[in-house]
Amino acid sequence: MSSQEIVVYSSVGEAESREILDLMRLFRNDCLAFLPVDPFLPPAPTRIFLLSSESAYEDVFSNSGSSTGTSGLFFPAIDANYIAVDLNAGTEGLATVFHEYFHFIAEHTMPNLPLWANEGLAEFFSTYKLDDGFGTAGHPIREHMIRLKFEEPMPFVDLFGVTGRSDEYHGGTQRQLFYSQSWALVHSQLTGTPAERQSFLDYLAALADGMSGQAAMVDHLDLDESRLLPDLPNRKGHLEMPRGGPTTGITDQSYWSTAEAPLNEVMSGLGMFLARLPRTVPQAPRHFFEEAMRLDPGDYQPYLGMGIVESNQNHGEARIQFARALELAPRQPLVLTAYGEFLMEQYEEDLERDPHTSDEGLIEARSMFRDCLEVDPEDPRALAGYAMGHQYLDVIPDDAMDALELANARYPTRFDLLVARCVFTARRGNHEEAWSLYQR
Repeated sequence: MSSQEIVVYSSVGEAESREILDLMRLFRNDCLAFLPVDPFLPPAPTRIFLLSSESAYEDVFSNSGSSTGTSGLFFPAIDANYIAVDLNAGTEGLATVFHEYFHFIAEHTMPNLPLWANEGLAEFFSTYKLDDGFGTAGHPIREHMIRLKFEEPMPFVDLFGVTGRSDEYHGGTQRQLFYSQSWALVHSQLTGTPAERQSFLDYLAALADGMSGQAAMVDHLDLDESRLLPDLPNRKGHLEMPRGGPTTGITDQSYWSTAEAPLNEVMSGLGMFLARLPRTVPQAPRHFFEEAMRLDPGDYQPYLGMGIVESNQNHGEARIQFARALELAPRQPLVLTAYGEFLMEQYEEDLERDPHTSDEGLIEARSMFRDCLEVDPEDPRALAGYAMGHQYLDVIPDDAMDALELANARYPTRFDLLVARCVFTARRGNHEEAWSLYQR
């Protein structure tokens, strides 16, 4: 089942699958409409796998490297956003997905969002559901309320000081308390008075505009610790998304279509999902790709997946697999960009070991990206790859600069592209513009 850029693979009934597809579309749209941010997300499709059998759970979740009992996975990769949900876990699986999907939204719209606000908002929106066809979020989370009732809260100065490197964020009861208190504080602002809600939205807008967390807090938030701390365990109510917005018309079926997916396509998709996860059991994606090859030896997707899997382990084998995928699909953008990115990475690794490395691999990579742009002149990965393939030249050609600017417009939060724009612009003699980009 597909809906524009969202594809759902499911073995359950069409009605249940469509309900989850609708919910994911509306969650994303509601978040982007409610938050005071530029509604930009990277141009990649979303693939959702709804798993209902115990064997499917074992094959995917048990091999994903996630903690025991995980019922929902979300991982954003450059080629697609991957989601897996254990339908036997009820709403818990979707709550995990909503939490992680919000982090994805925040990363690309508010990259300097402080950790307490990031985790608090992710927990707040993890309870998203539809009431009478309209989105709601911020429903009370009993686990958090109980913890806050019986544990001593963190002083706000400590809460706001937690970062991704802090001990409080990496285990034990303090981590759980951090999540609970962050959720409750966000909840108090978004379900409080209209003035409190607007102040918090103004705070998020300032962060989205590039203001520092400290400055945005001073300018927009009035968090009275003596008043708020005692009230954190008593959270009630929820947030209704603006009516008449993107959730309107969810009964309109014109935007989705259904079809029986070939089993080899599903196998390749699950293999690609596991291949992208950072802690996957190494053999797990190979199992899916090998099964897909057996089902259809002429499909390029499992060979592409095997190339990606082997790219970090066996470079020679990765080349063989990428070459086979290219032979089967010589004009497929996914193959051309993935192969080009692999060749670029190999060239950069070789260059680190030997500054006199031949640029043969770099030229081959640029050729892959150029071939992709002949098929799709606006492919964002090919634009980025083609531009970055010229970073080792003293003179930056016009087409590489044009490609870099287009890629940066499609991936505005990719730090490497912004740095490359600084370097390219300086090499072309535009030092004032380069300095402005550097300050960003």
